Amino acid sequence: MATFSTLNKAPGVYIQEITLPGPIAGVSTSIAAYLGPAMQGPTFKPTLLTNIGQFLNTFGSYIEDPYRVYVTHAVNGFFAEGGQQCYFVRVGTGKRAWKDLLDAKGRKVLRVTVLK
Repeated sequence: MATFSTLNKAPGVYIQEITLPGPIAGVSTSIAAYLGPAMQGPTFKPTLLTNIGQFLNTFGSYIEDPYRVYVTHAVNGFFAEGGQQCYFVRVGTGKRAWKDLLDAKGRKVLRVTVLK
């Protein structure tokens, strides 16, 4: 198969169709994955969950302070609508820390924000 050359072409959308060797195999789409902050639990480790009770026991309840975190709502909604299995990866606590950087005249020029 030759590669498509864009040399000396006008800007636009170009389509190059390719022939695949047979049908594409189907994959399961019934297992969801969520990534976000939680109050407790293992960090950066995918954890298989089969109900909202497991989530609450492992990762804690809803985070509302200093701002609302919606990932717990999303996991709850997944199971409420009949979802059977999902993975959750905790990436922090949802609390923010920041530092304002000032210029020589004391004016804020940049705020650096990080999730803990």
